[in-house]
Amino acid sequence: MGSVARTLDPQAQTTAWVQAMGITAPANYAKGIQNTTVNPMQLAAAAGESWIKGVQTSFTSGKWQAGLNSASVQTWKTNASTTGAQRLASGAQRSQQKYQAAVSTYSQFLQPILQQVAAMPSDTKSARIARATTYLNAVSQ
Repeated sequence: MGSVARTLDPQAQTTAWVQAMGITAPANYAKGIQNTTVNPMQLAAAAGESWIKGVQTSFTSGKWQAGLNSASVQTWKTNASTTGAQRLASGAQRSQQKYQAAVSTYSQFLQPILQQVAAMPSDTKSARIARATTYLNAVSQ
């Protein structure tokens, strides 16, 4: 006895996928994270060479370029200005502590440079060039 071929309905499949993502996926996703017993960051770090090879293969095969070129500039604009823009505030809220730590570290690096430059004369063109050169040399180390 033969099997009956089912008719695929992309619209129905998409609708079911979107509904599942909104209803069951968040809880299942969180449960999967909580049930993880290994450190995925360590696993990723250990697989660095493999990742580099994969990126290189993707680039040399043209797959990377094809993926980038598969979206029009209008699609990018639409997605970035709607979904992307809506996520800015929540992303900033979630990352506030991490951002502050990075800014604090950078401020500790930058403050002495700014003080050094501020103490330099600025009354002539060559003095202003010297200030700029001092700043650029210091921040590019």
